[in-house]
Amino acid sequence: MPTTTVGASTGKDYTKSAFTGGSITGSFEFTLSGSGITAQALTASANPTSISSFANVLGTSVKGAKKGYLYTWFGDYLTSIVANPGTTISFVSASASTQLNLSGSAGNYSPASAPWIQSQIIGSEKLNLFKVHTLADGTDTNTSVKVSIINNTLPGVDPGSDYGNFTIVVREYTDTDQRPVILESYSGLNLDPDSSNYVAAVS
Repeated sequence: MPTTTVGASTGKDYTKSAFTGGSITGSFEFTLSGSGITAQALTASANPTSISSFANVLGTSVKGAKKGYLYTWFGDYLTSIVANPGTTISFVSASASTQLNLSGSAGNYSPASAPWIQSQIIGSEKLNLFKVHTLADGTDTNTSVKVSIINNTLPGVDPGSDYGNFTIVVREYTDTDQRPVILESYSGLNLDPDSSNYVAAVS
């Protein structure tokens, strides 16, 4: 069984549970709660080989059918210490506002970004036009989605506009061009800052 420290006594809204290597093969109860869901009591194990592991109980995908998910699951590390009684690991439960500090001298979290979309050669160089960023931060966002630009039209095709237009589609990272999985689509975009379809305003 874990030993538990409640952070409220030190003015912090968190609960920390520490496990030794020999004890993570057991399981314990926790409450999953949050905005828009009904609080529920769950039982899970830190042992990655258990049918009741955190990964199985909560899942690891934000698009899964379960009420919560693991942002990161270090299954290989946990497997390596299951039988090691001399190792201690800790699980911390808290609100996002307690856990996350997105600034500091160690560096900030940042979103994933596509390369710059550039113009044709103007004069002797290409101009940076725009790039697409994820809303989420962290390394995992580098392989969460990808974007395609399709349906490009030349300036003059759209009556009354000196700008061409295009469509941005957000796709599943692991799909293929032959079988694209489109998660979001933004059509009729352009580079006219006065337009309601200006790319920076719409997407």
